[in-house]
Amino acid sequence: MIESFVQYKHYDKLMERAILGAVLIEKTAITRLYGLLKPEHFYEDCNQFLCQRMFEMWQNGVSIDLLTVCASINHDKWAKITSDSIYWYVCELTKTVTSTAHLETHCMFIRQFYANRKVLEIKAGVDGGGDGIEALANLKTQIEDVFKINTSDDWQSIDEVLINGLISHMDNVKGKDIIGARSGFPTLDKMTYGFQAGQLIVIGARPSVGKSSFACSLALATAKQNIPVGIITLEMPNEQLGARLVSLESDIAFWRIWRNKLDDDQTNKVYNDMSGMSQLPMYLSDQSGVSISGIRAKAEKLKSRHGLGMLIIDYLQLMGTDDVKAGTREREVAKMSLACKVMAMEMKIPVILLAQLNRGSETGGGDKKPRLHNLRESGAIEQDADIVMMLHRDKLNEQELKSQGNYGPYDASLIIEKHRNGATCELPIKFDDDKMKFYEDGIVLNPMPLPNRYEPEEDDDENVTF
Repeated sequence: MIESFVQYKHYDKLMERAILGAVLIEKTAITRLYGLLKPEHFYEDCNQFLCQRMFEMWQNGVSIDLLTVCASINHDKWAKITSDSIYWYVCELTKTVTSTAHLETHCMFIRQFYANRKVLEIKAGVDGGGDGIEALANLKTQIEDVFKINTSDDWQSIDEVLINGLISHMDNVKGKDIIGARSGFPTLDKMTYGFQAGQLIVIGARPSVGKSSFACSLALATAKQNIPVGIITLEMPNEQLGARLVSLESDIAFWRIWRNKLDDDQTNKVYNDMSGMSQLPMYLSDQSGVSISGIRAKAEKLKSRHGLGMLIIDYLQLMGTDDVKAGTREREVAKMSLACKVMAMEMKIPVILLAQLNRGSETGGGDKKPRLHNLRESGAIEQDADIVMMLHRDKLNEQELKSQGNYGPYDASLIIEKHRNGATCELPIKFDDDKMKFYEDGIVLNPMPLPNRYEPEEDDDENVTF
């Protein structure tokens, strides 16, 4: 490990100059360097300046050699950094090069030196006093920066991908119909093969259709497989979410549990079920206004303490933003959606992201079932997601049934509008209004394929044009 050789060293001027000298004399060196090093990784200011200039030249298609670099340098800016002549200094860089065979290794040494310097800065910051909260925030940012100093040279040959990756995966899933976390909906599992690590699954619905209730069903089913589940709820307190989960487990109406309107038998059942549920690996967080970086921090903390096999976020449009200069809300939502996908990939877990739909599906003609373009505030959501599912209930039909004295269960639909690795379809399900519970009425072996519903429609005021 490089770290063991350079753990007490903080810079190497000769190695820095050899790296930049290699770029001056070998045409392909800049492509080998780019992505491994950044200008700030260099210790000497003049080397930072030259590295930045070389990157700019390369990005603009300008050939890099001793003469072109010298000609492109602003001599006034250079004079503020060092008293050495730019021509002399660049010539000296080329003299330090003995071979470019180990250029990548030299880059990794420079990165480690930079990390060592950052650790010293962090230690000095801890002892610097000042406002405690601000100091901790700065310390957190600096530590995150150090952890980001990792190699981006992640290319694999097709041989490595096939032998070390694909064959291993095939051996692991051989004989299995479901290769991810089961959802509790057998037909859905048949279509998706289970929710898998690295996937971003978006569940969209209009308000009061039952996004949170559906998510609770997924969480309960996953936790029962001994897979740790984290639920970040931004619109209701943990206690209310807990009552919904208990209602699903006990099959007793939510309102009876929440208002404690239980008879003796129901009370016994609820407490027995609560006792059993308390052993499940399920963790809740109800802090409102949390940003995507805050969610990532929560998830990493949970994973380090208890493990994490699935994260559910309820819901996207209630998340705060880290970037005050992000611009429009659409851009903010797009950034958060992408960050959720990146989090799923890096943490190797499925991320279930609930999302609000606009009114287009309710005001349009036809069956009024939601479509991809009804995702509110950002078309980027559908681009980032591996699976997009829409929950649909015919509210007018439910009201008519209620007026006739029929209080459920009611027909509902789970519509898979996008599936990166499979087919799209519509799954008929049931909804029990009293228990806020979605369920399958028997296993549907042949889900209905989606009709061609993608003809353009006029957007309402809440829709966004992309």
